[in-house]
Amino acid sequence: MTFVESGDEAAEFIEKNVAMLGCLDATEILQMDAMGFLRGKRPAYDVVFADPPYRFERTEELPGIIFGQKMVKPGGYLLIEHTTDLRFESTPAYTAGPEKRFGRTVVTFFQEKP
Repeated sequence: MTFVESGDEAAEFIEKNVAMLGCLDATEILQMDAMGFLRGKRPAYDVVFADPPYRFERTEELPGIIFGQKMVKPGGYLLIEHTTDLRFESTPAYTAGPEKRFGRTVVTFFQEKP
C-alpha cells in the first residue's frame, strides 16, 4: 500500500494510523507532491484512490494521467474524490462511473477499457 501526501501533519497522521493497524511494514508513505509522484515510473496498483484538494485545478486531468501511466492494473479501479460540480465523462481509454455521493462530496469510479 502506498500513500502520497505533501503535508507534514497529514503524513504523520497517516503513519500513526498505519502503525496502529499494524501495517507499517506493508506500507510506503511518500511525502511529496502527488503530481510529481504521477510523473515518475511507478508500479501498477489494483486500486488507486485520489483525494485532491477541492480547489485543485487539475482534478479533471487525473484519469488521463493515471491511465496513461498504466498505474491501474487490468481489472483494477481508479477512484477520485471531488466536489459535486465536477463531472467526468468516459473516453476511449477508460469508463467513468458509477458515482457515489456523500453530501457535498462525490467519489467517481473509473476502469480502463479493454
